[in-house]
Amino acid sequence: MTPLLLLLIGCGGVQLIQPEEPPVQAAPEARAVPDAVPVQAVVGTSGSGASVVFDGNVDTAWEPQGAPAMEGLLVRFEESIDARRVEITPCSRAERFEVTDYVNGRVNNSGAAVDGATVLELPSGIGMRHWFMRIDAATGPACVAELVFSGEESMAFTAPTRMTATVEASSTLEPEQPYLVDFLFDGRLDFGWVEGADGDGIGEIVTVTLDESVQVAGLQLWNGYQRSPDHFARNARARRLRLSADGGPWTDLDLADASGMQTARLLVPLRGRELRLAIDSSYPGSQYTDLVVSELRFLGRDGPFGIEVSGQTARLRQQLRSLQEQPVAEVLDAPWTSLCDGDEVAASTFKLRSNHSFVWYETQDVTDPETEKTTSRDEVFDGAWVFDKVADGWSELRLYGRRNRTEESWKPYAPVESDEQVRVAGGRVRLARVASLDDSQLRAWLDQWQSGPLARQIACVAQPDPEADPVPLATVRESLVAADALIVTGAAMSDLLVPAKRD
Repeated sequence: MTPLLLLLIGCGGVQLIQPEEPPVQAAPEARAVPDAVPVQAVVGTSGSGASVVFDGNVDTAWEPQGAPAMEGLLVRFEESIDARRVEITPCSRAERFEVTDYVNGRVNNSGAAVDGATVLELPSGIGMRHWFMRIDAATGPACVAELVFSGEESMAFTAPTRMTATVEASSTLEPEQPYLVDFLFDGRLDFGWVEGADGDGIGEIVTVTLDESVQVAGLQLWNGYQRSPDHFARNARARRLRLSADGGPWTDLDLADASGMQTARLLVPLRGRELRLAIDSSYPGSQYTDLVVSELRFLGRDGPFGIEVSGQTARLRQQLRSLQEQPVAEVLDAPWTSLCDGDEVAASTFKLRSNHSFVWYETQDVTDPETEKTTSRDEVFDGAWVFDKVADGWSELRLYGRRNRTEESWKPYAPVESDEQVRVAGGRVRLARVASLDDSQLRAWLDQWQSGPLARQIACVAQPDPEADPVPLATVRESLVAADALIVTGAAMSDLLVPAKRD
């Protein structure tokens, strides 16, 4: 880990000591508008520089990497706001696209068309803390130049303040891609740094080396694994951190064992260019000793500032280049959807991103003919992925994520029953394009699926008529190759997919 921060999951009373007010060098552009509402984070599911959507310049824009469908923007505010509408201004090269937006995690507008500057109405009086916009479909490029939120009166916003620095960690859990120290500063609460030493992380250090010296009055951090309550409980969290600047004496910061943001203030601010955070004690996880810190910011006189990790973009490009020679490269940054559909068949959409994140949506309706009770299940499985190897024509990946399942059941003249579960999910999955498999490999897969519950996911090509004989292998191959079909199979997710059509 790098010296700047030692961020681990912490429990215990937070030390809230008011700092003295000597001159503190804040990050540039801290609060350009005195009464502006501060934005805590602006994060794109892919692409970079998402905070430009608040810079007031329509010539700068956020654009996702690859096909825009299934990509999106998340905005978190420092405090609840009563916004009544949001205006989305696409960049000049964008074509018409459709979006679904979410307010505090709940669907607000579904399938709204963005064709030029577009206003979406927001619910009032609920205290909006975060807003997410997902691109559902696009006829061509889809990019966002500006977001403007407004209430009964005009509202001004400031983008998150960031300073450039290099970041290192004394250790990182293997495989490193899902747990990099960079994730401490990426604005995403569902990713974080996980130390990789034996034991519960005591003594591990994060070092942040800034371009210039600053004074730090404290920390704001999201302790533990914030991806879900299940993740938080299973992994260790930081109880006490120690902070030093430029090799000076250590200062202790006690942390609460709680989800969400917490603030730990120094009695006397520190000044330095090299900041080191060390884990001094921890709260144990229920299943893992690995200590996790999800997000970190520093406090200056003019408010919190985050870190723009130097070299991060170059590292992502290097990782992508290392995958180019692998078959999985042909699948990246494109949306895939179920080939077969119909009653009681799970419909899936899937995107494997080159930034090593993924998302899998699955919906299914099942009706009991005796009770007439219909159950609708929606699942979102997302997280990080790591390439493992190619074996027998299949690319093998490891997935690390969470699964959010929502079920609603209803029957005539009865109230709707609903249930939501969020839990840790992951495991190994294999994928292959049908065109890359030989006949023996294709036959082995086909026989396995036809003899089990996944037979419905291939019925439309393997046996469209249940009363007829199965379709010959050569005909199945011809049909699937023509459709550019992709097989995804594993305990975590399985389906026969084809490229999603661009609307």
